[in-house]
Amino acid sequence: MQFKYKLMIVCTILSYFLPNASAIEHSPEKKIEYAKIPNNNPDILNILANKYINQGSIPLAIPLLNKAAEQENSDSLITLMTLYAHGQGVPQDEKKAQDYFKKFKKNNRPSKLFDYIIFLIQNTKTINNYKKAQILLDQYHTLLDLQEKACYQYTEKMSKEKNINIICDAWIEDEPLYKTISSLSGIIAIHLHHSQSEIQQGVKELEIYNKYYLELTSHLSKGFPSVFLAQLYINGTYVPRDYHKARNILENSLKYLLRSQSAETQHLLGTMYQQGLGVKKNNKIAKNYLEDACSLNNEQACQVLKTLSTQKHIK
Repeated sequence: MQFKYKLMIVCTILSYFLPNASAIEHSPEKKIEYAKIPNNNPDILNILANKYINQGSIPLAIPLLNKAAEQENSDSLITLMTLYAHGQGVPQDEKKAQDYFKKFKKNNRPSKLFDYIIFLIQNTKTINNYKKAQILLDQYHTLLDLQEKACYQYTEKMSKEKNINIICDAWIEDEPLYKTISSLSGIIAIHLHHSQSEIQQGVKELEIYNKYYLELTSHLSKGFPSVFLAQLYINGTYVPRDYHKARNILENSLKYLLRSQSAETQHLLGTMYQQGLGVKKNNKIAKNYLEDACSLNNEQACQVLKTLSTQKHIK
């Protein structure tokens, strides 16, 4: 079942229970009547919990989130982790935050976590969501550190017991994860821009990522840090405007991305050729990039294509 239809069904079912949820919220006992939620559906529990959170009633959301988390609902696990890590509506508790994160990681590949973080950064542009994304990155970084430390301690112990040299190679698997965390943290630092030094550090992280680690991490980051860096140079935001550098970043990114990951990269390249930004204007090259981006459901690319289609000749 496609996601949008699943969501419609969940929301339709939920509409029958929201009045009950409202009554619960204003009742003296403030008890959650789980029996009124069909099969304690974790998706509905999570939606109800977010309703309470948005109303500032976090204590009412916690039992719902816990009930959904018991069924390993990923969204609820992430929400609980961020609430306890940030101390939002509950006492700050790093151990609980790490426990929830471990449960999430147990059932989800790293790429799913990074997809979620990129979604928070790219599509829900609020300070709270940037902070939520950074908390997720920090928790993942901490967990990797703990796992790596345990690995080194174990191999050191085994080396002494067996009198042979055993090496921990966790860094080989973890390096792409660390580099992806650094690049996404750089983007968040630029978005939050608490200080000029943080912005400069964020740009530096992205430059290092793009130069040395794009190929290593493209399966995790989907090239998003490169697109973000290119946009900074195209717009002259926090860096001097440099179309030539932006084009090089985008063209280099295309070498390592799957076609399904390249929509925004191709949209930007197509737009640069269509407008002659740092390159000789060439509608034919622009059209090739934009058609591919449009076929990957990039709406902006489709709009630019409509503009090109009104021209009589494609040069």
